[in-house]
Amino acid sequence: MSMTMAASSSAPQSAGQRRGSTTWARPSGRRSCAATSARACAASARSSSCCRPRRSRRTCGCASGPRTSRKRRSSGPRASGATPRSNPFQRGLRRPRTTRSWASCPASSDACGWSNERAVAGEFEGARHDRNARESKRTVIMNNVNDIEETEGFIADQRDWLIEHKQTRALSWAQLHPLIGRPGSTLSLFAAGKYNGGPSASGNGEIAKHIFRFRQTLVRQTELKVEAPDIPTFFETKTASEIHHLLAWAQRGRMCYWVGGPGTGKTTAAKEYAQRASNVWHVEILRSTKTTMALCHQILEVMRDFTGPTGTARLSAYVMGKFRDTGGLLILDDAQNLDIDQIEEVRGWFDRTNVGVAFIGNPKVVSRMEGGSRAADFAQLYSRIGMRMIRALPLKDDIEALATAWQVQDEQVAATLHKIGSKPGGLRSCTYVMELAMMLARADNSELTVQHVHTAWTQLSSNPVVA
Repeated sequence: MSMTMAASSSAPQSAGQRRGSTTWARPSGRRSCAATSARACAASARSSSCCRPRRSRRTCGCASGPRTSRKRRSSGPRASGATPRSNPFQRGLRRPRTTRSWASCPASSDACGWSNERAVAGEFEGARHDRNARESKRTVIMNNVNDIEETEGFIADQRDWLIEHKQTRALSWAQLHPLIGRPGSTLSLFAAGKYNGGPSASGNGEIAKHIFRFRQTLVRQTELKVEAPDIPTFFETKTASEIHHLLAWAQRGRMCYWVGGPGTGKTTAAKEYAQRASNVWHVEILRSTKTTMALCHQILEVMRDFTGPTGTARLSAYVMGKFRDTGGLLILDDAQNLDIDQIEEVRGWFDRTNVGVAFIGNPKVVSRMEGGSRAADFAQLYSRIGMRMIRALPLKDDIEALATAWQVQDEQVAATLHKIGSKPGGLRSCTYVMELAMMLARADNSELTVQHVHTAWTQLSSNPVVA
C-alpha cells in the first residue's frame, strides 16, 4: 500500500523541520490535492509544484487528506536515496514515461505523480466488497491494455473480479460471452484456474486483458448514465393516437398502411401498440430481407418460434398456420424494403387466415404501389387496403407533447424545438438535441436555456436554426 508523508504539527513549518520530523500514514481512500491548505503550501518550499513524484510510489505529496491510526514515525531525517517499499497492489504495471496525472491536482495538472497505470492499479486496491462503489464514483481514463504486463497479480485480479461480477449480476457464462468477447467455456476454465492447464499458463493474460477492457467499458458507461439525462419513454402524441387507431382497425381483419416521413414517430407508436394489444407481431423489414423465406424467418423470430420446417413453400404454410384463428395483427415496418413477391405472399396469408396486416414505411411505399409500371401488379393488393394515412412531418401538437415530456418551461426553448421539428428528422432530431442540450446545461451547472439548444443543434447539424 502506498504511503504519504504528513506534517507532525498543524502549524506551517520549514522544509528542514518537515523532513526532520515526519509521520507516515496509510491513506484510507482517494487522495485529495487541496493545494490551498497551509500544510500543502509548505510543500512548495521543496518543489515548484504541490506534488512530487516518488521513485516507486506515485502518490500525491500534499499534506491534506484522511489519516488512519496506523502510523510509523521516523526518528530522524529521511536518508537521501532511500527508496520506500513497493506497493504490492501495483505489481505487474509498468510506469509509462509520457502519461501524467489521472486525478489532476487543482494547483498543477502536470504535478501529480499518479500515472494512468497507477490509477488503474488502484482499481485492484483495497477491500473487494467496496470495489464497485469506488468504480462508480471515479472519472476513469480508459487505458490501453497493451501497456499492462501479463503478470500473475494482474491475471489473479481479473479472475477475482470476473467471479464476483458473475455472482453479483447472476449471469451465466453464456451470457458473459458476448459481453467480454470470449467463449463461455473459456471464461469458465479461466475462472477455475484451469485454462491451458493452470492459472499461469499461456493465454491467461489475453483473457485477463479482455476482462479488463470490459471492466473499463462498464465504468465509463456508468459515468455516461450519470451525465446523460433520462430520455422520456413513449409519450402520447396526436400522430401516435392516429396510428393506434389505424392499427386497431387493421386488427379487425383489415389491411392498412401508414406512410410517414422520418421522425414522425411511426415506429415508436407501432412498438407501443404491440405492447398493449395481444397477438400483435411487429416485424422490422431489413434491406437484406430479399426472399420470402427470409421474411418467414423474421416473422417466426418475432413469434419466438425457431422450429420452422425447411423449404419456402412449407415454411410459408407453417407461418400461415401460426396466423390462423388468432385475431392477430402483422405489422410490417419499413415496408419499402419488401419486393413484389413478398408482398404477394403476405396478401395470400391475409386472404386465407383473415389476419390483420399493416404496412408502415416512408413515402417510397406509396410510389412503389401506386406509380410506375408496377401499378397493375399491385392492383389486387390495393383493392384490399381498408385504410391509408400519409404524413410527411410531425404535427405542431406532436412537438408540444415532446416539449412537455422533456418538462420544457422556457418559451424560447419550445419555439426552437418547433423550428427543429419542422425539418427532416422531426421528433427524432428534437430528442437528440434535447439530450445533448441537457448534458451541456448540467456541465454548466445551470438551467436549460435556448443557447444550450442552439449549441446542441449546431453540433448535430450543419444547418443552424435561425433565432
